[in-house]
Amino acid sequence: MSIDIQTTALVRWLRKNNETYYGKSLELRTEIRGWLEYIPHTFPHYTRHTIGHSDNIVLQLSKLLFRNDNIDECSLNLSGAEAYILFAAAYLHDSGMVASPTELQKILAEPEWQSWTTGDGSAAQRWSEIQGFRDGDEPSDEILRNFIADLETRYLLAEYVRRVHHERAAFVIQQHQSALGRFAFDDHELRTAISEICVGHGLRREELDDRERYPLLRQIRGEDVNLRLLAILFRLGDLLDLHSSRACPLLLNAASPLPAESYAHWSQYRRITHRAVSTDRIEITAECMTPDEHRVLRDWCQWIVDEANAAPRLLAGAMRHEHWHPPMATMDGETPTISIRPATEANYYARDWRFELDEASIFERLIQDTYDNPRAFVRELIQNALDAMRCQIYEDLKAQGSQLPSSPTKIKKEYREKYILKLQIRTEEIKNEHSGNYEKRLFFTIADSGLGMDENVVMKHLLQVGKSFYTTESFRRQYAFVPTSRFGVGFLSVFAVSDHITLETLKAAANENTEPLILNFTGSRNYLIVEKGSRTRPGTRIDVRLLPKVQFKAGDLSHLVRNLCPKVEFPIEVDD
Repeated sequence: MSIDIQTTALVRWLRKNNETYYGKSLELRTEIRGWLEYIPHTFPHYTRHTIGHSDNIVLQLSKLLFRNDNIDECSLNLSGAEAYILFAAAYLHDSGMVASPTELQKILAEPEWQSWTTGDGSAAQRWSEIQGFRDGDEPSDEILRNFIADLETRYLLAEYVRRVHHERAAFVIQQHQSALGRFAFDDHELRTAISEICVGHGLRREELDDRERYPLLRQIRGEDVNLRLLAILFRLGDLLDLHSSRACPLLLNAASPLPAESYAHWSQYRRITHRAVSTDRIEITAECMTPDEHRVLRDWCQWIVDEANAAPRLLAGAMRHEHWHPPMATMDGETPTISIRPATEANYYARDWRFELDEASIFERLIQDTYDNPRAFVRELIQNALDAMRCQIYEDLKAQGSQLPSSPTKIKKEYREKYILKLQIRTEEIKNEHSGNYEKRLFFTIADSGLGMDENVVMKHLLQVGKSFYTTESFRRQYAFVPTSRFGVGFLSVFAVSDHITLETLKAAANENTEPLILNFTGSRNYLIVEKGSRTRPGTRIDVRLLPKVQFKAGDLSHLVRNLCPKVEFPIEVDD
């Protein structure tokens, strides 16, 4: 379906309210068309990411913003800069998918590619299989083997580019403004805002809750802009391009043979029988032929539901838009707005059955089974502490205006020696709460001079099992080193050896409101008590009262640390 972009409510609103942004919008669309047309040439098995996809996003944004397609009935207080940023993001967000053969060759030599195709992930397994196939004996024709291996490499490269295309789009926006008609008017703040919205469509939802990157209010070219709201709207607009033209049969034939996992993504759009988007409601009905189509469409629509439902929480405190509500979207209850079901002739049944978690048992298994070595907690805490210190040394160097090295090990030794990690095993007498008698117990203490934490970090990272700051876009953007702690379950290891943990921390002051905190844990699932601390230097100290089953003799901790940290770049003091 071809869309006359001039008839969309968003463009008509720009034409009426800001002729400068209106003219620049049409110029940008003309300039970017050729870039986007290059995507199918490089990755023909992608669904449509050409100018038509961008046009459809503008159409979906228009439906989300304007009641009954009436530009005088906008559902929120919209500034000209906000409308233009949304339009520009629609046409620039997929520019990171453009990759010439030369760029693809460069990707194969990048450290990021090397990291992605090694280790334990599925990409590493696929890369290993491709290399094994290329060097194997079947089929016997070497030319045929290399052809198939090259094709599979192309698919894997496509997956890599897709995963990072939002970051690549930011590079295009920052580096190619002149080639794209100076779409940001040579205004750094406007260019950055467009870039952040494009990057935001590829981030995890919780990463939008970043006050510096996605503030609720920023002044751009003399107008108020709510970047977080724009990020939310744009993500919804992108997800709502579900038109069947994205699965054009001609494109499908041209792309064949498709990788097996791609087919359902092409065919899902042809199964939609009803779609209606408005400021108040999102309606979708689909009748699928195969379980894969059903699964892909249901997951996609659940994503839409989750995005809409998360919006009020993310926008809490947005004074300009406190009365805006996202459209209703639900897949549950007696009257869902979205229904994904088998077609009449389909040969499968859909049941909303799913695993239910027994939270207490899951925590117990995570703690006890993952950390069957009673001293594993020492390794986990050391890894967390060292990574926090690496982050802090980078922050200190940035504050001084020093050039940042590619690795903390390349920082001068005399500078690194200022950051000390301290560990201690000691015996204390404590009063038994039940008997009233005093008994001797071992305590383990680890104290670092790292980043420290505030309430926001505690809630978003420390207490989120399975989520880690070191896997976030924010970490990758700020720091160059590869962290040693990354899976977000390391702190749980402490509960395998203790039922009483005290954590004292202070985050390096980003503002005057940063306060030291003391957290008292009496179990992995017990209510957390937080006290005001007295710590004056950034960093974290953790005191662990060890259970009687955990024993350390004199010298044990020193021996353990020597084995765990043979080449650590910071000094470690051990008192055992």
